[in-house]
Amino acid sequence: MKTQTSRYSDFIKNHNHTDIYIFPRYMSQYKTTLRTWTLFSSSKKLSEFFDMQVIMNQHINACIETSEDNIIISDLGFIHPRRLLNSTVIGRSHKEFLYIDHADNDSIWILFTENMSVQKVAKNFDDWISNSQTESSYVQELLQSLDNCTSGTKKRVKRKQFS
Repeated sequence: MKTQTSRYSDFIKNHNHTDIYIFPRYMSQYKTTLRTWTLFSSSKKLSEFFDMQVIMNQHINACIETSEDNIIISDLGFIHPRRLLNSTVIGRSHKEFLYIDHADNDSIWILFTENMSVQKVAKNFDDWISNSQTESSYVQELLQSLDNCTSGTKKRVKRKQFS
């Protein structure tokens, strides 16, 4: 049986480029902030550009050295920063890292480096990818919805002119 980490490995094998992804794909009726993630789908490009795992581990080691506090996991409790050293970074958004937590059945988490807190965002990689989309497809959807909206507005304007 394949593990969820191998799902990400399969994803890397099937994508030859680094894509920008929007997560989450759907906004709720309450306020939801859409975040753009550079999802590393090409290990070659990742290693050529910069090593995100090393950068994330530097943040974690600095946290371990400078404080005795645990990293806060939203409302779920506390974990020790050393747990994150065994994780796999799969993406980045500004000062935030997207990673696979192997200690939590390969679930997907965000590390917020400004306050050194973490948040679980998906139960596994498949769940994360199904609730996100590439930036280009998101832009296409926006343009299509604007076009639909604009054409409806034009029809209403024409009706008003002739009535």
